[in-house]
Amino acid sequence: MTKDVDPSICPLCGKGNFCVMTQDLTDGESGRSMKACWCMSASFPENYQSYLAQQDLDKRCICESCLDQMNAGKA
Repeated sequence: MTKDVDPSICPLCGKGNFCVMTQDLTDGESGRSMKACWCMSASFPENYQSYLAQQDLDKRCICESCLDQMNAGKA
């Protein structure tokens, strides 16, 4: 049985990932794009996907805090 994956939750720490693509777009804004997401200007290590479970790949983003820990070598 496959468990549903919440795309707004970081798969590493279980906190919100603040991905713009998972946010409710009913707040009057339209045309939000990936360019508005924090991750578009972030630097990811080449091996960051090795930290993720197979079922999370391309389904949910890590949060900025976990990315900072990866980049600092603490994850």
